[in-house]
Amino acid sequence: MKYDYKKVLEDANDYVSSFRGNNYYSDGDDGVEVIDLLKAKDHLEGFCIGNIIKYISRAGIKTEDSRSDLMKCFHYLIILMVLENPDRYGDKNYAIDKGNGGFAEEFLDH
Repeated sequence: MKYDYKKVLEDANDYVSSFRGNNYYSDGDDGVEVIDLLKAKDHLEGFCIGNIIKYISRAGIKTEDSRSDLMKCFHYLIILMVLENPDRYGDKNYAIDKGNGGFAEEFLDH
């Protein structure tokens, strides 16, 4: 069986992109995003790992459609990959400072 990995990555990108610029968990336009607070306090890695475990273990259980939980898992996995591999994907702060719109900026800035 062949898999359309490109389509999976496109869907993941669309899912993660839907969070960009959305202050869903902040207290207004100039509020602090939870993800930024966790990163500043060096808790983001553990937060991502915990959410990956949570969403992968409940996929298809909470609702019949596991896609949403799997996309959330993928989202946290991407953030974790960026955190663990800054040389490959770039540091979020570096990407923003340089204004290069790099991978880290796209996936951490949601």
